[in-house]
Amino acid sequence: MRFSRLIILEAAAIIALMQGTTAFSQIQHFSSGSLRRSRPVMSQSNDENERDKKIVFIRHGCTHMNEYLASNPWGSPGFTDIFENDELFRDSPLSRLGVKQAQALSSRLTDSSCPEYGKLLGELELIVTSPLIRAIQTLEIGLLPHIVTNNESDQSEIPIMAVPLAAERLYLISDVGKRRQELHAQFGHVIDFYHDGFHHEEWWFQPNGSDAYIEWRPRSSNQRYACPGEPDQEFATRMIKLFQLLDERPESTIAVVSHWGVIDWFLDADFDNCEMRAVSIRDIATKVKQYTKAGADA
Repeated sequence: MRFSRLIILEAAAIIALMQGTTAFSQIQHFSSGSLRRSRPVMSQSNDENERDKKIVFIRHGCTHMNEYLASNPWGSPGFTDIFENDELFRDSPLSRLGVKQAQALSSRLTDSSCPEYGKLLGELELIVTSPLIRAIQTLEIGLLPHIVTNNESDQSEIPIMAVPLAAERLYLISDVGKRRQELHAQFGHVIDFYHDGFHHEEWWFQPNGSDAYIEWRPRSSNQRYACPGEPDQEFATRMIKLFQLLDERPESTIAVVSHWGVIDWFLDADFDNCEMRAVSIRDIATKVKQYTKAGADA
């Protein structure tokens, strides 16, 4: 797969880019439908792109870490994400429940009872996925069976690219990923890991060696963490860059397979595992503009 160069601008440039745009808040939320073959990418004017582009957010299925957190709330007294064997918790994969949720998502995509859903999916021109394994597994189980053109090679009719910007905020060991080389060896036949938006082998958040890391997570009641957490400002900067990446893409409808923290940052809305929702790029622009304005006013 080949993709055009990804242009990442600083927040100030993003504010300038969005001046004069008009946001509209109509959100489309579908629960079932049928999948149709995607249409080719059509060239658009800037006005058409701003008016029509949709982002289809999909949250991953339940993971082993999600189930651990259900009985061990994050940040509670004595909480830890340090395990003697962290195989099920570092870059936490889907649990049995998560697999069933992804399978249910797949089933909904072939349900013809909601034609709006089928129309939306038929318009997909690009899929962006977080490189964390739970997002890739959700994509593999929930979406890939409906978009492959060759069952032997798993060749997709829609380009799929892994984008570190779409990864969950690094709270715990479950948000530390796998090296790009390892991911490519396992999923590179269908997902592009070698594009201009994927810069590092160890792509997840790591403190800059020149800056002292300050622990921001709860720690006053014997909480212990396996790795540094991604500070709020670092995460917000990454979300602004993710918006810019999506906004600069030529496609009109882009699916983003991602995480609760990412979706919540953009939409200020709770999201169930394997929920799927389409939103205008202008709604996302509104949130980014509000955030950058608040930062400038602070």
